[in-house]
Amino acid sequence: MNNARTSSLRVPMAVALAVTLLMAGCKSDPSGPGDTVTITDTDAADLFAMAYGLHSGGLSMLLSDAVAVSRGAQFPAGTDKKGATILRDTTVVRNRSFSEGGKSYTINYNVIYDYSYTSNGFNNPKDFFFAGNKELKCLPGMKGTVTVPKVSGQDSAWAQIFYINTDSSIYTFNGKYERIGVYTLAGGKTYDGKITTALVPGVRLDSATKEIIDGDIQVSLRGESSDGKRVEWAGTYTFRIGQAPRLAVNGRYYTLDVKKGEATKQ
Repeated sequence: MNNARTSSLRVPMAVALAVTLLMAGCKSDPSGPGDTVTITDTDAADLFAMAYGLHSGGLSMLLSDAVAVSRGAQFPAGTDKKGATILRDTTVVRNRSFSEGGKSYTINYNVIYDYSYTSNGFNNPKDFFFAGNKELKCLPGMKGTVTVPKVSGQDSAWAQIFYINTDSSIYTFNGKYERIGVYTLAGGKTYDGKITTALVPGVRLDSATKEIIDGDIQVSLRGESSDGKRVEWAGTYTFRIGQAPRLAVNGRYYTLDVKKGEATKQ
């Protein structure tokens, strides 16, 4: 009887020990909802917004430049007609600094642009605009620094941009974008890693404003926070005609300022 009692007590104790070890092991799991981590969903939103913003040197800047080139622009100055020679493997210095509402925004980037006019697909590049052209291929890369109110860092980025219907007022964009570096957030937290879009299945851009007006882009963070924890977050940029751009992170929604690269919680 004593042995039976002893055995019956051992099983719960073993289970309790296993649960304790399992809980301890969770500390090495990816950061995310429910964990006590350095990077919060609001921090993630700030990083996603910065990575997209025009004045933060984000994807919006590269898309805007590609729209300009599809209409004949060159850098740093350009014309407003098609037919100009494009720039290939040319480094352009992108320095921007301004203040708004008492806040400062600064970027210093060297951007290497590689543009090609294409015909019937991504793999048929031509160096000059030609009659009937409706496509543009852009493979930019950049490296430098960014300082906006909620994020500062030193990083690099690359993109693969493919436009169709460039003869229309509304373009269609396919491609992907990745930014990687070390970023300082509110309170001195740091994030060291990537900010990456999934392969964009197709969104629409307005050729006049050079902004996305309709579509969804999936984006993710993969890296490490200043406390040494792995960080993995997912978000979605949402664009709808006639509505303010929106960013969703972990069930929370933010208004996305596509110019300044800022996210404001709704």
